[in-house]
Amino acid sequence: MGKGARTRLANAEKVKARKEAALKAKQRKKRNKMAASIVAIVLVVGILTGVCINRFYYANGTYLRNKTAATSASATIDAAMMTYYFENTYNSYKDYYTNLYSYYGLDFASVSGIDESTSLKKQYYDEDEGTTQFEQYLSYTKESLAEIVALYDAGHAAGFTLTEDQEALVDKMVEDEDLSDYSSVVTEKDVRNCLEIQNYASFYKEYLESQDDYKFTDTEVEEHFTENRTDYTDVSYLSYSVSYEIPEDEVVVVDDTDDSESVEDETEDTEETVTDEDTSEVEEVSETEESEVEDAEATETEDTTAVEAETEDESAEESEAANEDAEDSTEDESEVAEETDVDEDVEDTDEADDESVEVVDDTESEEEVTVTLSREEAKAFADAMSAAETEDDFSAAAEEAERTVNPSESDDDVQTVIDGLLSENVSYYDSNDALVWAFDESRAVGDTYVVDSNEDNTSTTGTYTVYYIVKTADKDESRTVNVRHILFSTDNYDSAKAANDKAEEVLAEWESGDKTEESFADLAMKYNDDSGSRYVGGLYENIEEGEMVDAFDSWIFDESRQPGDAEIVTTDYGYHIIYFIGDGDPKWMGDVKADLEDEKYDEDIASLEEAYTITYDDDVVNMIPA
Repeated sequence: MGKGARTRLANAEKVKARKEAALKAKQRKKRNKMAASIVAIVLVVGILTGVCINRFYYANGTYLRNKTAATSASATIDAAMMTYYFENTYNSYKDYYTNLYSYYGLDFASVSGIDESTSLKKQYYDEDEGTTQFEQYLSYTKESLAEIVALYDAGHAAGFTLTEDQEALVDKMVEDEDLSDYSSVVTEKDVRNCLEIQNYASFYKEYLESQDDYKFTDTEVEEHFTENRTDYTDVSYLSYSVSYEIPEDEVVVVDDTDDSESVEDETEDTEETVTDEDTSEVEEVSETEESEVEDAEATETEDTTAVEAETEDESAEESEAANEDAEDSTEDESEVAEETDVDEDVEDTDEADDESVEVVDDTESEEEVTVTLSREEAKAFADAMSAAETEDDFSAAAEEAERTVNPSESDDDVQTVIDGLLSENVSYYDSNDALVWAFDESRAVGDTYVVDSNEDNTSTTGTYTVYYIVKTADKDESRTVNVRHILFSTDNYDSAKAANDKAEEVLAEWESGDKTEESFADLAMKYNDDSGSRYVGGLYENIEEGEMVDAFDSWIFDESRQPGDAEIVTTDYGYHIIYFIGDGDPKWMGDVKADLEDEKYDEDIASLEEAYTITYDDDVVNMIPA
């Protein structure tokens, strides 16, 4: 083979090699592209699967359950539990204010401004402060948890343990919860975990309050009453006010021409120390100024009416003189007119009769008449009421004043005023001079007190108000009673009959045993639907008459009631088995003891919350749905 042939052959082999290399490179590129596509598909599927899984785990609470929201010495609270605590707090506030607002015909949404179709995290509680509804209700939740966790930790530190019956109470508490009130992340297990902490804390609180330092001697009770007497007493009195006016030339003009700079300084100082009393005085001045404006307008109206009346009289006189002249000059024409226009006269007479009827109708509708008294006249009435020796004397003097000032008032309206003289069970208010006087320890029934609202003559109008003491601010010795009860709420049973049947069953169970207060308390802890008394065995102490619903109240205050009596009583709440313990403390003493116990507990829980703190992971807490 020649050199040329060999060269051509070599070149052909090179071309072939290049083509094969290019083909292989193209095949590799295709395979790489296919592999990349496969990887991309796998990644997309993986991401979508992950999102779905994450959403699933979040929706059922698994994700939140693996996140720790708060910890303390003995408690660990995950984000799902934190969700329960948050939503329970929100629901409690909502239920309370829904009931409160409904009394005034309002609803929770309109008053709170909360739109429950929108996240609380997107709604402001205080837009100026930048606080969301979520942040506000979270603060309430943390306040509640601070107490619960402090008791929980302190109890464990003290070695406090629950009895089997106390531990079993959690089952009843879980049963009472409606999971539909909570978001989907909260399960029955989350509720149980939360209520186990709460149940333990509640029983440890009861244990603390059963200790000797929560029991107070009669001397301690008496001393507390004496030091805080106005907190535990009230007064009842009759009162009547009679108004007057004084001439403008007797009004004392207050000089307000002080240097402007000193006035501004005084204003700034005053603004820093404004009290309710200052506000009350401003309101009184405002009311007086309004009264003066109304009186001035009334006076102006009277003057205008008088001027109009004088003008009408003058016009009538001028018209009468003109008529006399006209009668002299047209006497003959008038006589002819009288003879020829009989029909017109008849029509005129009919119209006159109609006008006469209308005048009579106006006269029959009497206008309200009010008499304005001078200061001396008003003071005479005030002195008569002040001199009253009995309630009847005071009422008679007040009635005389009322009829004098309002002579057109009907007997029924006057009686309504007299019936309204009595103010009962009025509480102390230190910025009210009359109440300060009424609560003085030297007060006696029949004492009177007169207040002149315009004593300094700074206005053209004033009012004398007279007070007559009917009941002094003494200890309320009213009888109270102590009872235990077990409520079977009709809301928790399929029917009212089912609730009643259960009540009869439990009562029979108690009656078949030793029939003691202690055994009744054990059953109350087990069956009671009243969460407020469940932890204390259905106990209510120092109940005053009228405090409970009618049927309950009538049974416990029945004159024939004896200690140890037990019976089923029906109310709107359901069926109650009531156990009568006996008489409680006099009302004043029960109130004082309750306040002393509250003060002691406030001191203890403040110390415990300082010693046993709870730490939050804010990032996790903010994950809870709201």
